[in-house]
Amino acid sequence: MSSRQYGSNEGSIFVQPDGPNTKPLYLGCHDIGDLDEPLGDPALWQCKDPNLVGQWETSRVVVGSPGLVTTSITTDVRKVADYMETLPNNSPIYINLMPENVKPDVFDSYDRAFAARFLATNRKRSNLAMGRATDSGTNERAEQVIDLSGAPPVYTFFDLAGASLRISTSETLALNNIVFCDAACSEGFIAADGGVAAANVLGIPGFTAVTADPFAVNQNIVGAVCFPIDKNTTRWLVARGTSAAAPATVAYSDNGGTTWTSVNVGSTNTQIANDSAALFALDQFNIWFATNDGFIYKSEDGGLSWTAQEEGVITSNEINAVYFKDPLNGMAGGDGDVLMRTTDGGLTWAAVTATGGGDNITTIANSGGFWWAADSGGQLWYSGDDGLTWNARTFNGSGTGNVAAVKFANEFFGVMAHNTAAPLGSVFVTVNGGYTWQKIALPANAGINDIWICSTRKIYVVGEAQGGTGFIAKIEV
Repeated sequence: MSSRQYGSNEGSIFVQPDGPNTKPLYLGCHDIGDLDEPLGDPALWQCKDPNLVGQWETSRVVVGSPGLVTTSITTDVRKVADYMETLPNNSPIYINLMPENVKPDVFDSYDRAFAARFLATNRKRSNLAMGRATDSGTNERAEQVIDLSGAPPVYTFFDLAGASLRISTSETLALNNIVFCDAACSEGFIAADGGVAAANVLGIPGFTAVTADPFAVNQNIVGAVCFPIDKNTTRWLVARGTSAAAPATVAYSDNGGTTWTSVNVGSTNTQIANDSAALFALDQFNIWFATNDGFIYKSEDGGLSWTAQEEGVITSNEINAVYFKDPLNGMAGGDGDVLMRTTDGGLTWAAVTATGGGDNITTIANSGGFWWAADSGGQLWYSGDDGLTWNARTFNGSGTGNVAAVKFANEFFGVMAHNTAAPLGSVFVTVNGGYTWQKIALPANAGINDIWICSTRKIYVVGEAQGGTGFIAKIEV
């Protein structure tokens, strides 16, 4: 990424009156003031000094709560009402810093962008009428200033194009899941296909094989999560993706893959996790596991025991993805464009309207007020009414290949893994809630299986073996 500085004439302002995942409108001939984001004032935490009467000793310095984000927009008063005059409360506003010599009204031409939701708190109109001439004999411009305030944070986005780098590994087989277990993305693991001469799990950092495999050497891992179970222990939980004459199986490790404990899920033989999105966890008390024959199980004890919530009634086909936005509201999808939803934590599930694409659902996501579903036909869908209706969201290459993963970090920033029929995997990024998606080229690969968002500046990608080893890439600026 270039280190050059920007002038104020290289910034463009956009607004989304209808919220994220709607058309960003360009605000030409508008000026924006300072974008002020108070991070919290420091304060002293003091205790009485037992050795000196009337004196205090400082225990520590604490930081207060962040303040409101504020700015203002100035523009002309015109015959037709300006967008800012009728802006709904809590609307997103973007400030996009553009490269030189690009059209300022093309949203995705940014090098760097800032976004936050705002409310109009004051309107000031100046020079609306004059009854006498100025010394210069000229008219003053009639203008209006709209003061804005919003809740923190200000989201910062970067152009990630050209920022991908392949990470080497000795693993020779496909990598199916990547999971980080801390906010800093410093510790986690990767789940892989099984093979006699290959490891099933790679530890992070290092991207090297852990001490033990959770399943037999020839059994794939398809589905991986992690979560804390106490202040000192993080549990890794994985699902078996290879059929066997046994019930579905998960395995967990509380020591970074040194040892594993297997757990049968249900009692139906040959059940497996069918896709990398088939295992999902909010925390140790809310874990769901979807199988290849329409079953959905839940664990409320960190994966030690499981209860069937859906037993192939809605569909007997593969359920490839399950996702919960909170402990009560979740959605699952699978082969044949089947989608189902729960509002009671999975106690009951009901079919919702199919996307209409007819292909197999591969992944589910949620961003603010939208559910997202993607499929094996390379199509991306969204619903703003909890699955009653679905709309296609096109992107460069949509309708070809397949979409392997969609994930959102917040209501603005999301990433998508798309594989062409070759296959060749690419990552797409949105910073406006899904309305537009930018393609981020990756090093040569044979297809992407999973992605992980560390921040708006750093993303990890894993996929099929390419050039003799499993594919790992990092996109970072």
